[in-house]
This record gives sequence, C-alpha cells and structure tokens, in this order.
Amino acid sequence: MINLEKLEREIRGKIPILMYPMAGLKLSHGLEIVFDDSDGFCYAYDATIDKVKLYKASDLVANFEVIGHDVKLNDVLEWLNIKYKYGNHGINSNGQMIYWGKDEGQYIICTEEWDLSKPNLKNQSHDLINYLAGLI
Repeated sequence: MINLEKLEREIRGKIPILMYPMAGLKLSHGLEIVFDDSDGFCYAYDATIDKVKLYKASDLVANFEVIGHDVKLNDVLEWLNIKYKYGNHGINSNGQMIYWGKDEGQYIICTEEWDLSKPNLKNQSHDLINYLAGLI
C-alpha cells in the first residue's frame, strides 16, 4: 500500500488536472466532488454524514486537503512520457507496458500486465504497482 500511495502522489504531482476541483476529486475527511458547475460551486459527497452538500469549490480546496482524482491507465502512460522524454510509452493488447523510441523499435518494459478490465491504478497487481513505484 505504501508503494501505491507514493506512486499516486508522484503521478498526481506531475499531472495537474488530477488535482483540479471537478467531479471525482477526493479530499480529506471523506469528501468527494460528485458534480461541479461553471459558476464555481460543486456538490460533494460527505461520507461522514452520508449526504451530498453544496460547496463553493474554492472553499473546499482552501479548507480540506486535496488528495486528488483516481490515477488511471492513461495517467500512468502520460507520467511515463513526462518522466522519459525520449520515446513513447503505451500498452499492447495483452496489457503489457511497451516503449518505442525513434531508432530502438518497440519493446516490452514490464512483464507485469495491466488488467485492462480495471482502469484504476489502485486495482492493479501489487507486482505492477511495485515495478512502477521503482521507477520514481
């Protein structure tokens, strides 16, 4: 679990939209934004009272710790492309993470497979999470 938290924190730090106050954003004290509007207000589910309440988005961000959005496969691939600028990272039909460079061709960088039926990083195998955390 420690590697997952470390990896999610690293990826959220490199991809700012994962911290943006819109639907899906998780905050401290069991809050999660479930709907946001263009006027700067949002509805957030409060797990401590099991209710949805209306908040000003700026108040939520100012008064609660922002944890971030769930990290998904596309976020992991974007993070890898930010971290390793000289090539592209993707995933093949078997769920294996691949890299291809301008001159090197394509090769598999991780034998642990991403379970494509589960888009969130937190639902992937411990081995895959540990491998990715090792790249930090």
